[in-house]
Amino acid sequence: MKRFAIALLSFSLICLAMAGCVMKPSISNAPELFPADQQSGEIETSGDGQETKAGEAPKTSFAGSMESFSAPDMEGNTVTEAIFSDFDVTMVNIWTTWCGYCIMEMPDLQELYENLPDNVNLISVCGDADTERELVAEILLEYGITFTVLEANDDINRSFISGVQAYPTTVFLDGKGRPIGNPQLGIPSYGESISNSYMLLIDAALETIGK
Repeated sequence: MKRFAIALLSFSLICLAMAGCVMKPSISNAPELFPADQQSGEIETSGDGQETKAGEAPKTSFAGSMESFSAPDMEGNTVTEAIFSDFDVTMVNIWTTWCGYCIMEMPDLQELYENLPDNVNLISVCGDADTERELVAEILLEYGITFTVLEANDDINRSFISGVQAYPTTVFLDGKGRPIGNPQLGIPSYGESISNSYMLLIDAALETIGK
């Protein structure tokens, strides 16, 4: 039954071709990591283009943060903000089981994860893992996902996902769990494959914090 649900989600991508997985009606006014005229061209550093000095909080328009949280992952482990401390940048992909685009980019996220530099990490947060845990596990197994997937509990919903306007949303965090730049709404396409487009965004985040 669960495998059928995944197949149904894949089929739904045809119906979603012209629509995103909207969570709030204000998505059209939501900030983007880069202006629209850059999305098929060269990527520039987000924010005002200035590097963040050591010790300073990165410039961002994203309201949430993961500077202090505790949440279970899909393996039953408790994860805290310590997960960020060994990396200059962590890419956090926020998704749900009912979002066709979220499922579609899973193989690309795994490909990206397997090719990240040592100072960058990738994790994800599933917004409905608390009620769809079995389906989440089936999706992760289906696409061979090996990066950490967190359940969006009350702690994460309050401090982080409250700033999300649509799924998928991707936020880049520094070593303290603070957002860098603006969130990426939807799947990026900067004249590259999905995984390479995300890598361009990661490079820009690293440049922003001077790494």
